[in-house]
Amino acid sequence: MILNYEEIKTKNILTDASDNEFADGSYNLTISQIIDMKGSGSQAFTLKPQGMAYVIFKEKLTMPSNVIGFAHVKTSLTKRGIMATNIGIIDPNYVGYISTLLINFGKSDCVLTEGDSALRVTFANMNGPTKKIAIKNNNLDLKKYTQKTQKTIGNLDEKFLNLNSVATDIKSSVYKALIGLSIVFTAANFVVGGYFNYKNSNERELDRAVKKYEMSLSTTDENNKLLNEQLKRYDFMLQSLQDSLKSQAVEIKKLKKK
Repeated sequence: MILNYEEIKTKNILTDASDNEFADGSYNLTISQIIDMKGSGSQAFTLKPQGMAYVIFKEKLTMPSNVIGFAHVKTSLTKRGIMATNIGIIDPNYVGYISTLLINFGKSDCVLTEGDSALRVTFANMNGPTKKIAIKNNNLDLKKYTQKTQKTIGNLDEKFLNLNSVATDIKSSVYKALIGLSIVFTAANFVVGGYFNYKNSNERELDRAVKKYEMSLSTTDENNKLLNEQLKRYDFMLQSLQDSLKSQAVEIKKLKKK
């Protein structure tokens, strides 16, 4: 059963709690510190679209052995596109502070300030006796917990949600591969055109043209492998180019037979 306002206070689950943040069946955790992706802490931070920041909350949790907690991003933030990656269950017997990584999936800036509420937590009684399981608590003071969180920033890639940067990288790879294919495609066309222009030339010139074309086909295969490894999403484009080259190869074989 969900604990109400009086039960949450009676069980002394929250330290440094504010009466203004209690609701009938929940409590709103308030921001103590915001840590950006470079590890710098501040009391105010502008979370840009596709930006990320760790938020540490000022209230300390002391979970009874028969109570479990559930944390959710406040509705007012989710409506603005703000989501979190590491929230959910707060286990019985947990003692310490909590933090979360907020990500701005919205189109507008979101200003985070010390004292703002960001997470809503509900608490519920566990049915029947519980087996006390040893868990790793963050029973540190707020300063040490903040320092510990700052050290974890290096585990995240700054390009995680930098969609523009990722798109640029993809385009660059595609352009390089397509340029290579275009060169091969042009060379193949040149060989075929050369054959038609000089079909009355001697057999030696024709053999040279065919060898050049075979080398072009070999280069095409290598470029195809590179595209398949880097950009599977461009299979349709690559297949079209392959079909065109194969068609020309068949045409040359027919001409040789003549």
